[in-house]
Amino acid sequence: MSHENPSEKKKFGPKIKKEYTIKDKRGKEVLTVKLIDGESRIFIDDEELMLCKFVPLAIPAEDLPKFKNIESINDVIDHLDYSLAHADWKELSEKKRKELEDLDFFVNCSNLQAWVEHDYDTRLLDYRLSFPILKRLAKKGDEHAWMRFKEELIERWCHGSTEVKEYLWESYDILKELSEEEYYSMYEPKTAKILKEVDKNRDYSVIREDMNIRYLSLYMENRDELALLPTISKLPKLMALKLKLPPHSKKDVKCLKNLQNLMYLKIEFCDAEPLLEIATSLKNLGRLEIVTDDQFHFPKEAGNLAKLTFLRIGGKFKEFPKNISTMRSLKELELFGSKYEALSEEIGKMTNLEKLVIACFSAKEGTTGLPDSIGNLTKVKEIHLMFCPSLKRLPDSFGNLTSLEFLYIGDCPSFEQLPDSFGNLTSLEYLYIENCPSLEQLPDSFGKQPSLKKLEIINCPLLKRFPESFGYLTSLKEIIIENTSIEDFPANSEKLTALKKLEIHKHLSEYLPARIGELKAIKTIRVEDSPKIKKMPSSWASLTSLEDLVMNNCGLTEFPKRACDIQSLKFLSLNHNKIESIPDDILKLKNLRILRMHHNKIKELNPCLADLPSIEYMSFRNNLITKVPKKFVKLVKTPFKTLNLRENSVHYVPPELRTSLIVKLK
Repeated sequence: MSHENPSEKKKFGPKIKKEYTIKDKRGKEVLTVKLIDGESRIFIDDEELMLCKFVPLAIPAEDLPKFKNIESINDVIDHLDYSLAHADWKELSEKKRKELEDLDFFVNCSNLQAWVEHDYDTRLLDYRLSFPILKRLAKKGDEHAWMRFKEELIERWCHGSTEVKEYLWESYDILKELSEEEYYSMYEPKTAKILKEVDKNRDYSVIREDMNIRYLSLYMENRDELALLPTISKLPKLMALKLKLPPHSKKDVKCLKNLQNLMYLKIEFCDAEPLLEIATSLKNLGRLEIVTDDQFHFPKEAGNLAKLTFLRIGGKFKEFPKNISTMRSLKELELFGSKYEALSEEIGKMTNLEKLVIACFSAKEGTTGLPDSIGNLTKVKEIHLMFCPSLKRLPDSFGNLTSLEFLYIGDCPSFEQLPDSFGNLTSLEYLYIENCPSLEQLPDSFGKQPSLKKLEIINCPLLKRFPESFGYLTSLKEIIIENTSIEDFPANSEKLTALKKLEIHKHLSEYLPARIGELKAIKTIRVEDSPKIKKMPSSWASLTSLEDLVMNNCGLTEFPKRACDIQSLKFLSLNHNKIESIPDDILKLKNLRILRMHHNKIKELNPCLADLPSIEYMSFRNNLITKVPKKFVKLVKTPFKTLNLRENSVHYVPPELRTSLIVKLK
């Protein structure tokens, strides 16, 4: 629900005008809605979900008869014309625009709060918003959200509208989201029992044409079983079908034209072309997967599949299937296991694509990259390039992909460079480069990307520096680098004002980037599995916003004293090092709540640790500690919760602590 005047450029970064926290009935914080630059945006644990949609403000009285039989809020959305959502924003006065932005924010908060209070009932919120939020909450470890996600998935798949069912098939692999028992729970007990036998024994003869089967896998190995296809073709509610048929079954499959409710079809290692001819008559088909080693082509009628939005092709085909570019409705294309010559320039004609996956491709001789026509995919938002051993570069036309938001390049051992035009990707928010050992540098234009939020570079050992333009990535919030040789950030790194989190793993250099000390907004730094690192850069002591510092499994032989100057620290972890003592300067850490120092060589606990005013948890597991200082008795009368001394040879604990639950020895 973007209301921003496109002619107005953001000069000083995003401004948060309002903020509201959504809580569940238990008082637990679930979501945060922020009004930023005129837009209502949803956050989970400070991570933004680019999902917020316009929602109806009210139903006019004269329109009420239209909504007599509505099943969900989406039925309302389909009927209403939102004057606010479709208003000409440029024509509104500044005062009116602000009023509408505030009203819009209030309505979004109100709707989300009601949705959470009604236990995530997806009928109360646009399904394109409710399901992604539930899934993200589940990924964050919310077990109740995970349970409700699956319950709502089953409920809306069984009883939702056609549009909802199409969305669920396009967005989620239902069979992977649900356990076996949860899947069978969608059916009546008698039908579920029969389906279990079908899946177990592959005995399709028990299927009757009046059964309400929604999903079916047919793996037929002999021609006798083909006689059952007419029965299968009459299943009234069949929406998803996987097929693996014996050779020469062209005449037998014609009856499958009757499956007009079919939304998903997967063809595995059988004669694809006869089935594709059938598929062109399935008007509701939204997802199509083809896995075959035989060359095939689509019939000319493939362009008639108006609802087909997802196509996956896997196998050893050598030519790009003909007529594939006629599928104007196609939004997602995944290609696995062929040669770059199979792509040809034909891929550039698929101008409505929003997601492209290319995996396990090898180039023909003399080919080092993708075809130039890929630059014509100006609507594409997400690209994955994986396991492509011959891929060395991306074409200059790649910079034309101004809608691209997500790019992943992984397991491409020959990949050497990004094009100079890379800086033209003004919408790119997430960049992941993984297992590309030939990558030595990033282009100078890299810093021209105004939207980049997360950068992850893993197992690129030849990469030694970021370009000088790096500091202009003013939207960058998170950096993860692993197994690289980057020793420092460019001189203008202080301009990375949005950077909140930095992770460095398996660092190949002896030095950590000293200029990180200029990142005044950073809150979390993790350095792990880097035994060459002997000390923390002294410049890090000036990180006035840093709350979490982790230096696990490094080569530290001394406690990093300059860390004691970071008075904002709340969490400090120095596990798996060779530290022998803790300095008195640790008392400077007035806000420190958690201290972890597992697997070090500490012989004595510094008594001053008991004077840390905010400390709640300390762990010195697997050290050389033999006694607990008497001063630690004072912790009994503070909010302090746990002193973990497991795997130490402790022979003395003050009597006042022996009966408490604070000290953990076993």
